[in-house]
Amino acid sequence: MAEMYGFIYKTTNLATGRWYVGKKAYSHKIKVKVGKKERKRTGKRVKYIIKDSGYKEYLGSSEELKKDIEKLGRVNFRREILRECPDRISLSYWEQCYLFTLGAIFENSYNSNLGGHFYRGKVSQ
Repeated sequence: MAEMYGFIYKTTNLATGRWYVGKKAYSHKIKVKVGKKERKRTGKRVKYIIKDSGYKEYLGSSEELKKDIEKLGRVNFRREILRECPDRISLSYWEQCYLFTLGAIFENSYNSNLGGHFYRGKVSQ
């Protein structure tokens, strides 16, 4: 099986039933400046390192969600993995699919935008 790039998840507030759908990469490629000795040896000014994204503890990026987690505690939230994705493009594609399928702009959701466009309170069923 090929190595996966990231996953689509759904975080649910167990107290209210409100939920959030998002995407998270397993790691990030970080650009780092190289020291003088290494620059002389390799001839390169920068190098790339792979850094863990913190995905194991991650619940979401919504400001409302973060406030509720702080107020109610992590134990009142559950994260489920909906799908793993092999690359960045499929990660974005499947996030949008789940947001539309689950009705994020209509339902009791923490999601306030779809594809970078804000819809909360602007769309009616």
